[in-house]
Amino acid sequence: IIEDGEIWMLYSEFRNNNVNHKRFKGTSLDDLQEQEDGHFDSSFVKVHGDDKYWLCGLWADHDTGIWYALIHDEYNYVDPSHVRNIQLAESKDKGITWTLKEIVLTSDDPETKDYNPGRYMSFGVGDQKLFVDEKGGYFYLYYMNAWIDTVDGTAFANNYKTVSVARAPISGKMARGTWQKWYKGE
Repeated sequence: IIEDGEIWMLYSEFRNNNVNHKRFKGTSLDDLQEQEDGHFDSSFVKVHGDDKYWLCGLWADHDTGIWYALIHDEYNYVDPSHVRNIQLAESKDKGITWTLKEIVLTSDDPETKDYNPGRYMSFGVGDQKLFVDEKGGYFYLYYMNAWIDTVDGTAFANNYKTVSVARAPISGKMARGTWQKWYKGE
């Protein structure tokens, strides 16, 4: 992000089963200096009991100073795997504190084997990458849909993934209901 003439770089780092949000700023990529780590506030409750969250996609609204991040959420860590979705968070202090807002994208398929009578079970959407087309006025979100072969083995040994894309107008600030999934050119 470029904010007030400074370049900001943020990423989530897992250490000892905790996530830290590393923050760096500088006038160029060559002189980035580490800043105070960011953190999730109390809005990041573990709805499913074992949720794990990290930042994946960031945009700054230069008119309001609010930063928006898409969150990769994983939960229900049971055999054969876990489930994922994509949520939205915002920061009003340049990434020091993040507040969870809402779920913005989920899988179209059932989330548990109990509700999935076939051999394959969805473990949701995630691993997203955000592209901001300021000139065209849209966010483009490239993300993975994934399914597990519940008969042949573990999730990570036998899973199947497809890349999908969704689009939202920048004016919607990534909110739920502004995203449209892209399919066969429409």
